[in-house]
Amino acid sequence: MADYGIQLGKVVFVALLSVILTIDVIVGLQALYYWQLNRAETSEDLYMPSAKLESSLNAQRTQLTDYRMVDAEKGIVSIPIKRAMELVVAEQLLQSGAMATPREDAPMGDMPMGGMPTGGMPTGGMPTGNTPPGNTPPGNTPPGNTPRGNAPGGDTP
Repeated sequence: MADYGIQLGKVVFVALLSVILTIDVIVGLQALYYWQLNRAETSEDLYMPSAKLESSLNAQRTQLTDYRMVDAEKGIVSIPIKRAMELVVAEQLLQSGAMATPREDAPMGDMPMGGMPTGGMPTGGMPTGNTPPGNTPPGNTPPGNTPRGNAPGGDTP
């Protein structure tokens, strides 16, 4: 049998060394993976928000999203910030002469049916009674003052 210059001992040694090195790399990578996984689980436990922080965040969310009576004697109520922004935009549009009024079916956040349960605000969300002269709440246009675009016949005057 011809030798062809192949040294069988060296080939077997290199093959065995390659298998051992491959197994060592696989075991090392697996150990590194589980070590990192353990570190991640430990860090999640360390950085869990405290109960005090959670309760504070929940209180802040409630203040931003719920209707409530702040001072019953003075008639001060708190409305959701989303609804407050809608009302401010509608008021600014009315003052700028754009004559757009908020729709009655506009989303009103988490307001219960029939208005505020404490009776501080009507269903429409606008306060009644204390409207300054010249400022008419949306939906209460005085007779003869038809907003643009809503004139009989549908044409803009």
